[in-house]
Amino acid sequence: MLYDKKRWEPKVKKLAGWQQVLLKAADLIDEKGWTKHTNHNEYGYCARGAIIESTWNPYYAIRAMFKLRAYLQQHGLGWLGGASVSSWNDHEFSRSYVTLTMRKAAE
Repeated sequence: MLYDKKRWEPKVKKLAGWQQVLLKAADLIDEKGWTKHTNHNEYGYCARGAIIESTWNPYYAIRAMFKLRAYLQQHGLGWLGGASVSSWNDHEFSRSYVTLTMRKAAE
């Protein structure tokens, strides 16, 4: 047959586990709220706390934090956080800036 269905189906990019964790963490912060200087409290989650909460697999959580940190350093934002995602999160940012950065790092 000349018609091949698979040829015309849109190709969907499958995300790696760490990418899914970063996207889910950003959604969690948008849904529950954002906080600083603690992983989680009644006001929401920090970036690190949301990443940890977003997966049961510690490998994906650690990988997501490394990838986010690498993204920050590649885009000249690494100096803000020093050595960790937690210290980057604790600077004077807005919730939308933090979640946008997490989503861009997942691309």
